[in-house]
Amino acid sequence: MEQENVYFSKTVEKKTTVEKVAWSKRLDWNKEGFRLIGVNVGVEKTTDEKGNLVNVKKYLTPFDACDYIAKHLKDDSSVFVRGNIEYFHFESNGNTSHSVKFIPTQISLCKDVDFEATDYEVVSSFSQVLVYMGIRKENERGLVDAKVVNYSTIEDAEFVIDDPKLAGNFKKLKSNTGIKVWGNIKTVRNTEPVQDKSTDGWGGPNPMDKVTSPYKRELIITGADPTSIDTVVYAEDVLEQAMEAMKSDSKAKTEYGDDDWGETPSETKEVKEEESAW
Repeated sequence: MEQENVYFSKTVEKKTTVEKVAWSKRLDWNKEGFRLIGVNVGVEKTTDEKGNLVNVKKYLTPFDACDYIAKHLKDDSSVFVRGNIEYFHFESNGNTSHSVKFIPTQISLCKDVDFEATDYEVVSSFSQVLVYMGIRKENERGLVDAKVVNYSTIEDAEFVIDDPKLAGNFKKLKSNTGIKVWGNIKTVRNTEPVQDKSTDGWGGPNPMDKVTSPYKRELIITGADPTSIDTVVYAEDVLEQAMEAMKSDSKAKTEYGDDDWGETPSETKEVKEEESAW
């Protein structure tokens, strides 16, 4: 959707400056060295000065990126996608539901993928700092209960571990321990059977009764950094105080409104894969 403002950033000698610009001026605003904070898009090709075929790089708001991608990205194109994982919850009919969003920050054309090649391998990775709360065994897999600290909320999340040795190391951790993990994002078909509500003499099952989510995503942990283990920052009392503060802030916004008290735009940080696996 359209935004009230957009943000441009410039980094010089590790010092970042951010400028807020009105939405209506986003396409015309231009200051040397500043780049729009949004989605990096490269879904068109051009020839550079050396005669090489390269992607046309554009920095767009999510709103503008949707329109641009729809117009220029062709079916069956192979693309590289990088982004952020957003954990959130919502209330519906008195029930709390937890969900995950994958928010792209880069969509670029890449070398065509040959799905039939013998060396074809799915590459869909994630990295996350989580607060370990416990691990349980289900169908020979380890299910990690965790909390993820967002900018303004603390959300529940679940991760999967298939490696028994790795699961054993996690089992040794104390609750409320912070740790950096990484692994693979896997999309699997939801095999939950549709309940057959038919009875003898009343015909067959209702074809409209389908599984509401035919697919689900699993975040499978394949490694962790033991040097990142933190038992102080995410201690139980610290998290409780933070959650209470967030609840008070949310209540204040509901009662008094959320006027412009200043904004701090989030900045995308690239994931570094230099750490040794645990």
